[in-house]
Amino acid sequence: MKLLLEILHGIKEKTPELHVTVKINSSYFTSGGLSEEESLVICKRLAEEGLDSIEVSGNGTSVSGIRPHVNEGYFEEFGERLAEETEIPVILVGGLRSIEKMEEVLNQTKIELLSLSRPLLREPELPEKMRGGESRESKCVSCNAYYSSPAHKCIFRNS
Repeated sequence: MKLLLEILHGIKEKTPELHVTVKINSSYFTSGGLSEEESLVICKRLAEEGLDSIEVSGNGTSVSGIRPHVNEGYFEEFGERLAEETEIPVILVGGLRSIEKMEEVLNQTKIELLSLSRPLLREPELPEKMRGGESRESKCVSCNAYYSSPAHKCIFRNS
């Protein structure tokens, strides 16, 4: 937390108008690593010290086997709690695959923003397709194969 606070204060001192976001693990999900409770303490302190928004993430490789309408939004619970307990925008990433889930998060929680990662590796045009009604869910199958592909490209991109 000390390092994050020093960085935040340094940025705000030099460029007070700059919006500063921290992407932080909700947990390390390992024995002896950062817990959700510890992350919550850090996030609250950063918010109190002038942070502008927080993107909730987690440690390690991405969760595999995510399916629309089945097991989406694996950091949602922590994100909801953080949004309830701070006054700054919370950004949720992690396993969002369907427009229905995304709308549910935005309309039924205090989470204000969403972030997509792997779905955009497969379909960079997904947000436009969703906006235009052409698509309601990502084709991403959460295989994690891009980790071992050249330049981290989706192996299913053209299928």
